[in-house]
Amino acid sequence: MTRLGEHATFVRAVELLRREMRTSIVHLITAVPRVVLRDLHREIHGRSPKSGQLPSSAALLSTRWRQVHAATVVGFYEAYGGRAVRQGGDTDALIAAYDSYLGVVRGQGNRPALDLNDAWVLSRDLRVGLVEVRVCGRCQIRYLVAQDSHLPPTCPLCALRRRSERRADRERSRCAAAPAAR
Repeated sequence: MTRLGEHATFVRAVELLRREMRTSIVHLITAVPRVVLRDLHREIHGRSPKSGQLPSSAALLSTRWRQVHAATVVGFYEAYGGRAVRQGGDTDALIAAYDSYLGVVRGQGNRPALDLNDAWVLSRDLRVGLVEVRVCGRCQIRYLVAQDSHLPPTCPLCALRRRSERRADRERSRCAAAPAAR
């Protein structure tokens, strides 16, 4: 590798570490030695990097809201990287997708449900077939289903809509019964 190539790789590693990407993932992407990445993380953030296992896609898709967030990230990822992201990882597309996701979520005054590490796990599992993109036959949105998920493999938006309608029906029933109880 040339000096310019080494510099570009190092700059990429710093960029990913600044975004709180795990050193194990940064190492896979850049091949910068783990010890160097840990030292860089401490220098950037003033603390040691997180350790431990990465979450599974099934854990990332454990609720309907997390399913919606994950579909948003993956939708942006495919928009930036094209269908080719299913054959190989595209770090630039992943960063752009995650930034767009943050813009949408924070623009609505919400906190993100996923971090960049979660987005990487989803992109990896999409490539290897542990995560599947489906299209809802009812509302036509794209959503994600993970193998070994405890959730039914159905549309999260339709499920959330049904849940909201059931709550509204219960509230109407409760309000209608309240005057009769007096």
